[in-house]
Amino acid sequence: MSVQTRRLQCDGVYQHEDALGAWPLLPASPSSTTTLHTGPVDFREKWDKLRHPKTNDQRLAEGAPLRVMFIGASMTLGEWSTGNRGYRKQIRDWLVSQGNEVNFVGQNRYGDFLDNDVQAFGAQPIKPTLDRCKEIVPQTQPNLILINAGSSDCFQQDHWGPAFVYQKMRDLVNYLFEASPRATIIMSTIITSPWDNVEDCVKSANAQIRQVATDLIREGKPIVMAEMHHDQGLPHRVEVKHIGKDNMHPIDEGYFLMGDIFIDAIQEVDENGWIKAPVINGVAFDGEAERHAEEAKSKEQVKEKPDEQATGEPKKDEEAPKVRRRHYGAKRYKEAIFAFTLSKGFGTDMIVYAYAIDADPHDDNVKDPVLHYFGCLEAWQRETFFNATSQYWVSEVEKLESIGASRSEAEAKVEAQRESCQKRCAEELHRVSLILNSFARDDKQAYLLKDIASSRTYWQSTMNYKYGVERLRKWRTDRGLPNGATFSSPDNTTKELYNPDSNIKVQVIAFDEGIPCNIDSPHVTGTFPNQATSVYELLQRDTPGLFNLLKQKRDESSATGPIWIHIPSNNMLEAISLYYGEKQPSREQMRYGDDESRSSRLLRDYFWRGQEYGDSTNPKSHFMRPFCEFIAPTRRHAKSEADKVVLFAPYLHWETSRQASFVTRKAREVAAEHTQNQQRKAYAEKQRRVKDRGGLKAPTRAARRLFLSKAVPDRLKSEVVELGGHGGKRYQSKNPLGQYLLDAARLYEEIRNYEDTSMIQRYLFTDPPLHTRRTMTQSTRSKDRTQVLYRATTPAKSSSHQFHRSTGEWTCYYNDLSMEGCEICRENLRKISSVVMVDQLWMWVLDPKLVITCFPKRYGLHDRDPSGVFEAVQKRLVRDRPIRSVFAISQTILDECSDTLFRRMKDRNTQPPVLDLFSEAIQDVSRKQVVETHRLWNWIDRARRINRQQEPHQNLDIPSWTMSAEGDLECEIQGIVEELEIMIALKKTQLDVYRKFIQHASRLLEDESSGYWCSDGEALWFGPRLLAKVEERIGYLESLHKSASNAANLVKDLSQLRQQQDSVIQALQSVRLSLDSIDQGRTIMVFTIVTIVFSPLSFLSSIFGMNNAEFGDNNWKVADQLKLILLISAGVTALALIFASRRVRAAGILIGSGIAHPSRTWRQILRLIGHAF
Repeated sequence: MSVQTRRLQCDGVYQHEDALGAWPLLPASPSSTTTLHTGPVDFREKWDKLRHPKTNDQRLAEGAPLRVMFIGASMTLGEWSTGNRGYRKQIRDWLVSQGNEVNFVGQNRYGDFLDNDVQAFGAQPIKPTLDRCKEIVPQTQPNLILINAGSSDCFQQDHWGPAFVYQKMRDLVNYLFEASPRATIIMSTIITSPWDNVEDCVKSANAQIRQVATDLIREGKPIVMAEMHHDQGLPHRVEVKHIGKDNMHPIDEGYFLMGDIFIDAIQEVDENGWIKAPVINGVAFDGEAERHAEEAKSKEQVKEKPDEQATGEPKKDEEAPKVRRRHYGAKRYKEAIFAFTLSKGFGTDMIVYAYAIDADPHDDNVKDPVLHYFGCLEAWQRETFFNATSQYWVSEVEKLESIGASRSEAEAKVEAQRESCQKRCAEELHRVSLILNSFARDDKQAYLLKDIASSRTYWQSTMNYKYGVERLRKWRTDRGLPNGATFSSPDNTTKELYNPDSNIKVQVIAFDEGIPCNIDSPHVTGTFPNQATSVYELLQRDTPGLFNLLKQKRDESSATGPIWIHIPSNNMLEAISLYYGEKQPSREQMRYGDDESRSSRLLRDYFWRGQEYGDSTNPKSHFMRPFCEFIAPTRRHAKSEADKVVLFAPYLHWETSRQASFVTRKAREVAAEHTQNQQRKAYAEKQRRVKDRGGLKAPTRAARRLFLSKAVPDRLKSEVVELGGHGGKRYQSKNPLGQYLLDAARLYEEIRNYEDTSMIQRYLFTDPPLHTRRTMTQSTRSKDRTQVLYRATTPAKSSSHQFHRSTGEWTCYYNDLSMEGCEICRENLRKISSVVMVDQLWMWVLDPKLVITCFPKRYGLHDRDPSGVFEAVQKRLVRDRPIRSVFAISQTILDECSDTLFRRMKDRNTQPPVLDLFSEAIQDVSRKQVVETHRLWNWIDRARRINRQQEPHQNLDIPSWTMSAEGDLECEIQGIVEELEIMIALKKTQLDVYRKFIQHASRLLEDESSGYWCSDGEALWFGPRLLAKVEERIGYLESLHKSASNAANLVKDLSQLRQQQDSVIQALQSVRLSLDSIDQGRTIMVFTIVTIVFSPLSFLSSIFGMNNAEFGDNNWKVADQLKLILLISAGVTALALIFASRRVRAAGILIGSGIAHPSRTWRQILRLIGHAF
């Protein structure tokens, strides 16, 4: 059956073949005359008309059910067609019209027709297509497979391209035959593209696809090729005029042509007798009947269980199969808090839907219940999560019983865990409420709540929200998912404001006789190793806080094991003085020392403030110089006090670029406000003094009075108003829901960083000041963005993968924002720009039983940080080996501080592999240098061949003079070398400080009278091992530095070669100019000779042609005239050539010399000719 005949049969209309854009239609009506209709075809009508089955003699494969799978990408989905039907709806209707039962199978459902299952995903190249087919083909086992894949490979040439299309397509088809042995496959080529570069790739890929089909046909496989491209000379193929506005997908006419071609291929398959009946595996034969059955079942469930659908609690025996999922650490926890920010709202009654990290059921694989509570459960499900009958806690009890625990033991352990998790969730909710309350009370930050409230109200007033809720409920009901219920948000409001001292945790880890123990104090919560208190509780003097308890134990000598207290902020002045039970020492006491005050000796300027670098005008410049020293007690306390050790050391860590920029911006705002407040105070004090001295006022000029009295206050007022305005730029979105999400994201960022910003506001300009974190370059933001880590974790700018705000579309191959989108764009969105930071470790070993440390954590992390130093030390201290000495704890801390960037984190959502990224950056520079060098040497080799063959230099392509590639490489590799030098210098400084600490520790550990002596000797042997580890890490950095230096030298050599090439190019240009000059000279010489020759001839001929009396009626013959004219012209020409040409002049010299001096030899005459030339 021809294409045209099938159109007549299927559509019931007569169509003109040559007018695909606007086909004239003649209705085929047997009862009336035909009338002409013009206009575009209604393809929705054309698809829906094929609903009537034919007689059994037209059935395919003797009426066997057809389980069809369409494999491909967005063209297979039918994007840019009416109703996203593409060619699939057309093919299904034709198959049904033949009398066969048809069921489309696949993982995706796309298009506005009922049986719309398809194995296609947008922007999916061939290789990911194979990976996804492995998830569905063995279960469905289709008996007819239609493949239209490879277009995504050509539209993503930066990452895929036409390379290895043959092998990837061969692997796909081989797997399909293996997973579904009864399948018949129809392969198709890719349609044309209006873009030249894409069209070249399409033709290359099509050639490889045809070769795959040819090879498999030779092997006897049931395969047919459906040719889609017009370059094979076949009629009715998709052309450029059938491509839509996106220059990628066909319009309806193009999809209809593709459907015709596939139907032809299906008929060929049927004629060959290749279609086999599908296997009986539970998959229905009729896809539409199966879909109707699903809808009927969903409606029946709604009628039978209205209460359960309203409450979201289906019966256990009717629950959907659970899928195992994973939680992903701290990053997911932040997303969970963002979800809570959205669900928090500003009213009591609200409907909240899924703000989930993972919406699929996964109660059997919950790693962190708190993360699961905030990030996975919907808001209306949280109320019952902590009930003992909740599925998660019941499964936890069953797990413990399965490993041998008794029922009572399992229930008791799960009950303690449940109470702990519930307390943590309540604390987090209370903390967020305090922050929101602080925002509401702060005029500078109240706009955050107003903006999100207004955008939320506006979104809820739109028709999309009102009707979208109902559609969402129906969608969830159709899939057997419980719907959300109206609930009252728990009242977490409070009149209290956020106080960083009360919310910042101080970690406490204690040992007793080397065994982990818990500190029994009402001010300390949790159990080992997660015991903690707050800074406020730690520094309480009036109540028996933690330090008072430790002081009591120290005085009573009841403390039998080391204790580690970690303070994340530098409140050391108050903490150390409180530990000794003394008042905070004054500046004079700390400067000169005081035998009466033990804390003043420990905090003397030499041991503390004297090591601080920076000035008050730039708080970001404050840091402690590397330092380690032991502090002997005063004579008065020599017997009661042990020697102490103080240490300040830098170490490398990391932070996301956005977090670092956010906190830096907040610090600048605080600094600007502090400066203005100081200026206003100074100005007010000056005005007070001027007012007090009013009777002594001297006469001044008006301009001076105006400057002193008006100009300064007006300037200060304007600056303060500017700072007190709307904090930060509010991005505007055309979509109401998008605006709501943007405002929620901004509020979430402020909540997340409020702990750090409140610390900056309170302590940045105190005495002593808060030390903020610094980047490795310790310079401007632009300098930080040149870091190797930043470049590696930041998406590269590409015109093929970016979002145009003006058009609202992606420039990549896949630009439908409502679907999955381009994989490369999604990967770029998942990247988080990061930078290397230089943090500080402060450590005081105060006595044999106590060590206090202070080092920062990453910004915005209120909970655990998988890449944090404290968490790493905490994991190492939870071990079987007893911890008997504070130096064992101290050296573990030093080891982890040195090992921060050397740890290989398995969780890709946490710490980036910094050193691996340095290695990759060096390799990338080396690769680019090799490519540029090969290009240069190829040019030199071609130039050498041209010179050997004496060909004209015009055949040699002369590149444009540019050093941009070499310059970029040199800047890049130089930056890598400089960063590695900074890291090596920091590590060597760290090694020097560690050596001093090990010396002091060894001396104290070996002295039995010092109080630090330990019987197991672990701290002694661990010291040399620690130094060896640091030296090994320095060696690794030096090896990277050596590789980078070698690469830098190669880049410099390349630059020199390029400069030499430029010299050669300049020489070639000079040669070309010389050759051009010679050619021009020859042209002028020829013109001159012609002029010299013909000028006397024309002159003499004109004379003889004149009428004059002298000639009269002469009878001269022409020969006589010519002899006279030529003789005179020859003489004049010879004389002119003698003066015009050097060669002629030399000949004249030769003749003259021979005549005038007959005695001269020929050698002398030739020498004269040489001088003449």
